[in-house]
Amino acid sequence: MRMGSDKATLALDGVPLWQRQWATLERTQPNQQWISLSEDMSTPLPEARTLRDPVQEAGPLAGVLAGLRTTRADLLLVLAVDLPRMTPTYLNRMLDQCRAECGCVPLRGDRFEPMAAVYPRQLLAVAEKRLNDGERSLQGLVRSGIAAGLLAAHTVVGDESDLFENINTAAEWQAYIDRPEA
Repeated sequence: MRMGSDKATLALDGVPLWQRQWATLERTQPNQQWISLSEDMSTPLPEARTLRDPVQEAGPLAGVLAGLRTTRADLLLVLAVDLPRMTPTYLNRMLDQCRAECGCVPLRGDRFEPMAAVYPRQLLAVAEKRLNDGERSLQGLVRSGIAAGLLAAHTVVGDESDLFENINTAAEWQAYIDRPEA
């Protein structure tokens, strides 16, 4: 772990990151809600439905795949634990742009933000093929989804970029909590 510990358990204003994100997702009023975990992680919320990564060492693609395999809804909203600035308002705006057969992925500059995105259930076959082919990049999944007409890019504008500030290292975490507006 680049962080030195499970970043989901890091607390901001006394609230663990996983709990902040859980609450953010709840405010989008989902039909179902899960926590996706690799085999070596424990469930932070005992009453939560937990999805285990179907393939180990496949990174975030395994979590997205688990969600796509499990959901019965047309769309799957994904939110990473390390995006603590993300808001339900932004997520709902993305959801409003989606159709049952076409999800939405934020595009910030020349990179997609696939860990705060909406994936259509029809993307499951594309995700499984990529994983079976040894392709584990979410950027690649998004590009494949756009090419197949299953995903659309949502351009991130202005201050929205701040919502995608993620925390991957202990130094980034310290800088984040030292900021006055954190």
